[in-house]
Amino acid sequence: MRRAQYGHYETAKSLRRFHFGIGIPLVLSTCFVAASVFATLEKDVDPKFKVLVALVSVLGAMLAGLQTLLRLEERAEKHRHAGSRYGALHREIGALTISSSAVKAQNYKRLLKKLMNASTHFLQTVQKYRLAYGSDVVQSTLRRKN
Repeated sequence: MRRAQYGHYETAKSLRRFHFGIGIPLVLSTCFVAASVFATLEKDVDPKFKVLVALVSVLGAMLAGLQTLLRLEERAEKHRHAGSRYGALHREIGALTISSSAVKAQNYKRLLKKLMNASTHFLQTVQKYRLAYGSDVVQSTLRRKN
């Protein structure tokens, strides 16, 4: 349970870093293009500079497309949320181990439902890869990780 929690937190952290790794050059390139266009409105400019501005403009468009397509910030938020849910489940399991047997029996079904909801994402991911790559590849990968 803890490994799943920290795994989600680490994935969220790396997705957020990647989001900024794309976003910062995107902002810089679009600012450069905008400043260059306004600076050269009434001047005759070297063709090499025009090509440079065009290339940076294309780079900015590509980075914007990547950022939109990959939805990095949205995916990072989902992983942060999943990590916090796993953390809450871990704390509940810890509380159940020290509580009385009557409380354990009462909360057992509720905890099982929470565990099933938390693992739904995992099961959906396995099903997606099973459809994409075949069940043999997924099963051998799962066996190696466990």
